[in-house]
Amino acid sequence: MPRYPDDDYRPLIARVAAVDAPEDAVLCVFPWQVGYFRAEHPQPLPDLVLTPSQIVPQAVQHWEEDPARRRRELADLLSAHPRVWLPAYLASGSPLEGEMARDLEDLGLWTLSEWYGTTNLLLYSRLPEAWQPVPGQAQFGEVMALEGGALGQGALEAGRGAAALTLVWRPLQAVPQGTRMLFRLRDEAGRVWAQWDREPAFGLDPFAGWAPGQAREVRVGLLLPAGLPPGTYDLAVGLVDGASGRELSARDAAGQVRGPMWSLGSVQVAAPSPPVRPEALPVGVRRASDLVPPGEAEAAVRFLGYTRPEGPVETGWPLEVTLFWQGLREVGKPAVVFLQGLDGTGQVRFAEEVQPARGRYPTDRWEQGTLCLDPHRLTVPADLPPGTYRLIVGLLDPATRERWRAGAGAGRGKDALDLGTVQVRGRPHAFESPSPEHLATALFGGAIRLVGYGLDASEARPGGTLRLTLHWQAVQTPPEGWAAFVHLVDAAGRILAQDDGVPGDGALPTTGWLPGEYISERHMLPIPEGAAPGRYRLLVGWYRPEDGTRVPVEGAGPVEDRAWVLGDVVLPGKAP
Repeated sequence: MPRYPDDDYRPLIARVAAVDAPEDAVLCVFPWQVGYFRAEHPQPLPDLVLTPSQIVPQAVQHWEEDPARRRRELADLLSAHPRVWLPAYLASGSPLEGEMARDLEDLGLWTLSEWYGTTNLLLYSRLPEAWQPVPGQAQFGEVMALEGGALGQGALEAGRGAAALTLVWRPLQAVPQGTRMLFRLRDEAGRVWAQWDREPAFGLDPFAGWAPGQAREVRVGLLLPAGLPPGTYDLAVGLVDGASGRELSARDAAGQVRGPMWSLGSVQVAAPSPPVRPEALPVGVRRASDLVPPGEAEAAVRFLGYTRPEGPVETGWPLEVTLFWQGLREVGKPAVVFLQGLDGTGQVRFAEEVQPARGRYPTDRWEQGTLCLDPHRLTVPADLPPGTYRLIVGLLDPATRERWRAGAGAGRGKDALDLGTVQVRGRPHAFESPSPEHLATALFGGAIRLVGYGLDASEARPGGTLRLTLHWQAVQTPPEGWAAFVHLVDAAGRILAQDDGVPGDGALPTTGWLPGEYISERHMLPIPEGAAPGRYRLLVGWYRPEDGTRVPVEGAGPVEDRAWVLGDVVLPGKAP
């Protein structure tokens, strides 16, 4: 145990060493910081830069005494090094670290802020040379408008590169405390590979302190995770309401809802050179095992471990498991990852087989040192009996179906690795038909039928609330999770009020619905104070949350833009 735990630099240096490169620089205010890095950081070392000072004839810290010199030399440092680390030791009482941080934030891209005892580890990246304007403008709920911005261009190394953004936000009203930006890196299928939850300036300039109506620019740096497969991704932004904790829906300039995320453009990810260290991966359970391909004697891939949620999972819910791999040499052949849930007799009850990283990073592209972040999302079957199931994982040859074996480490000699057990719970299901106020016959995606609804428009006025109860029946279990939407729109299709989301406030995913089951859902649509009187249409439907794509609908009634038209709602004028 360290004698002074708040000043133990070993975890901090290990964090830097996991992802830094020899071209990086580490800014040190104190000579002992240089000594620590030389003693604890593996070779090769980054450039260790000690801030200029003198002792005789008097002690002078030049950057503190001469701000212009400090800013000029920091600019030179960012020109010479792609990234600059600043371990800001804040127990000394000196203002220098804070002044350096403000200069670097202005000159570069602030991409990391982590605390290690009394030291705040900061990372700044060089600004990109080319920028691309973000597409369009968006409004998030009634809280905030995104009025523009730009996304840095150029390939970024996984684990080292940082996506650079400038975003212009304008509060539409007083913003609740804790309101924050949500960034997601998505592939072409809408799957999320990385996520960042961020207030402006890492919380030092929160939205809650911004004046309503005043547009301001935010510069954001998003450090890419280690092991991210090379390729092109879509970067999107959302807004989480600080009062409710819910993601706000984004509307385009025409007032159309585009889902909770707004696309900002493409990010190109490249493999890091040299590779980042395995310690950079967020492995929850480390369980190293060296795997040998069939017919070979030398291990080619190391399984590093996995991360998965603790506790039980309910039928119909996704079981999210992230696997972590490292290439030990050039593999030269593709391999398939199998992930299986076994019952007490060893029978496979749910499973997935797919190339690593869902085919985005096949093993025949791996080299020595390659890291691969490999997320899996297994839906627990809706009809799976509750109980305890064992998870196993491994690699197999897609042509012969032969499994790779563990030559060393965990599970040595076996062809599958144990990931522990998962407890599966069921939930009550209702198969008795409801008695809706109004009948309906709309069928969505061939899987979910709207059998009826109840409408309470007694408070449907400006500043009031429209109440709706929808009665659904599962014809079959949908092949993926859908979210429902209820929209009140004007004659031009602009949304006046809405209520979107996964049924049961997220507790009843459609992948858990059994054929014949009934689900009743209540929706509350608050109507804005300034709503104009007149006739509005009430639309209902389903969509894929990943990309906002609506599920097809068919039936004998009116259909509009893949939505079922329940009918009209007339709003009176606001009472005097």
